[in-house]
Amino acid sequence: MSQAALAARLNISGPAVTKLERAEPTGGITLAKLAEVASALDCSLVYAFVPNTTIEATVQAEARRVATLALGYAGRTMALEAQGIDPDRQSEGIERFAAPRPSRGVDLGWKKRAQGELRTSGRWSRPSRPTTTRS
Repeated sequence: MSQAALAARLNISGPAVTKLERAEPTGGITLAKLAEVASALDCSLVYAFVPNTTIEATVQAEARRVATLALGYAGRTMALEAQGIDPDRQSEGIERFAAPRPSRGVDLGWKKRAQGELRTSGRWSRPSRPTTTRS
């Protein structure tokens, strides 16, 4: 499509179209203006974030970050007591901590365990609570 035809569809001047075309590669055009141009061209504007890595790699990187924080804290605490962790051993611990684990399916017992229930002899039982009497 020519600049004149686009200018007519957008109801702007030819030099304004040139300005839009020059602003686009440098990031100087707004999303609102891009949507307006798309509409004039009978198109949809699609604005998306496309990951540079797989979800697995992203999850693994986050697991390493969390492991580094957790084990780093433990290492600093131990170093205060002259029980520092060798850097090679700490790296090994981070990798072990962050290693992917096989899925175990959905754990439906988490809520009961979180509420203090104990598993004894194959059944869930709630620990006894002290009773108080009012005077």
